[in-house]
Amino acid sequence: PLYITPFVTAGASADNLLNANESAYVTDRSYTREIGLDLKQTLGSNLTLDLTFNTDFAQVEADDQQVNLTRFSLFFPEKRQFFQERAGIFDFSTGRTDRLFHSRTIGLSEFGPVPILGGGRVVGRIGKWDVGLIEMQTARASFDDDGSTEVIPTENFGVLRLRRRVFNDYSSAGGIVTSRVDENGAYNVAVGLDGTFRLFGDDYLTLQFAQTFDDQVDFDFDDAALTRLWWERRTQAGLSYRGGMTYSGAAYDPGVGFSTRNDYWSPRLGVGYGWFPGENSSLRRVSVGTLGRSYNRRTDNSLESAFWRSDLSLEFKAGHNVSLVAQYQLDDLTEEASFPEDSSVPAGRYEFLVGEVSLRMPPGSTIRGQGEASYGSFYDGTRAQISISPSFTPSSHLELETTYEFNHVDFSSRDQSFNVHVARLRAQLGFNTKVSLNGFVQVNSAANLVSTNARFRYNFREGNDLWIVYNDGLNLDRERERPFLPVTSGRTLLLKYTYTFIR
Repeated sequence: PLYITPFVTAGASADNLLNANESAYVTDRSYTREIGLDLKQTLGSNLTLDLTFNTDFAQVEADDQQVNLTRFSLFFPEKRQFFQERAGIFDFSTGRTDRLFHSRTIGLSEFGPVPILGGGRVVGRIGKWDVGLIEMQTARASFDDDGSTEVIPTENFGVLRLRRRVFNDYSSAGGIVTSRVDENGAYNVAVGLDGTFRLFGDDYLTLQFAQTFDDQVDFDFDDAALTRLWWERRTQAGLSYRGGMTYSGAAYDPGVGFSTRNDYWSPRLGVGYGWFPGENSSLRRVSVGTLGRSYNRRTDNSLESAFWRSDLSLEFKAGHNVSLVAQYQLDDLTEEASFPEDSSVPAGRYEFLVGEVSLRMPPGSTIRGQGEASYGSFYDGTRAQISISPSFTPSSHLELETTYEFNHVDFSSRDQSFNVHVARLRAQLGFNTKVSLNGFVQVNSAANLVSTNARFRYNFREGNDLWIVYNDGLNLDRERERPFLPVTSGRTLLLKYTYTFIR
């Protein structure tokens, strides 16, 4: 069948911006009146086409607030359903968060959302091939950035992913191509090949190669490449191991992906052992392991950073899980590193030890969640960290999810210290099968901000919805800057109505 979903959005926003001479904040009011169209067509038993025009993601939940206590960019997961559906087909992960394709590069920027004029995606299977295709066009957008105007040109994004099983049911190989071209002719193209092969038993070999091309960089094959080799034994019982090598050139830059660092070579090695104690034990599984990794500068082979961690994990039959971790870390700073509240760490080589304990409760209980605490050295100081994430289901109509994260960092030798608090509360209230209200309130002490995201939904029938979305940013410690900050950084109220026809 063909699903045709026209929609209309209307709303108003008020953003408080610094004026041209930076003497006061002024309110910039804007109004939204848009229409758009989404189409979904089933092309076969396992292939789907999605088309979108004047795309709108008003009903998507706000991002989780994070505080960066590292030298690298923060990773934010994708929350937009258009990109989430069967996203695994596009997966080309090259590390913990690094990936050749990250859909958040489309329609989102460091300054805010970028309008999407339209596009399409095809996902599914054709014969023996997993197929993923994305083509999107964004509009030109301008943003106020502390009194100056940042203009983002209109861009075209393309992704093609192919993968199929080879040799046996547990092995696959494929490739990916991504492209990003703007109206001025600037471009970034990435090409990747990958394969995961079950060699014997539980042993798997993963091979990856990626190459990027950018108009701003003179092409050099080695300098713009990433190569990754990974061998692991996947088992919960007995001996497991994993190890490999990653190489990244200085000019490697996936423009439609996410990469925390480049210009390095990195070996990694880990071993573990797990066992099941048996019927008479309260423990379901016990595992111990150790893992080490180093990052070495490609230019002179000097050590940039390294870590080595050992852990003990106890999984109980009741569903609880307790983990103990000890970690050694080395970081060689070539320049000063900045942290909240004007704290900083001078360039130099630092070694630190950290101990961590974590607890995860059974997922099916009325009260569930997880928590962790850690303490140890942090560059030339110390860091204490606590995180708890309890969830409650008081009734069939209400679900509450809470998170509280606390970090205390102390650089006593330089008379510097700071505390960081991040709190989140999600409330999902279902009045009945048609009416629901989702609230998401966050407090971030590093940003001195309380953000609110509320989403009301009335479902007339399947595919026919009314959304009312409210966003607000409340400034804390308004007198920390001159001129004084306004009460709110901005407010937005949006209404979205969708109606689906089936042909």
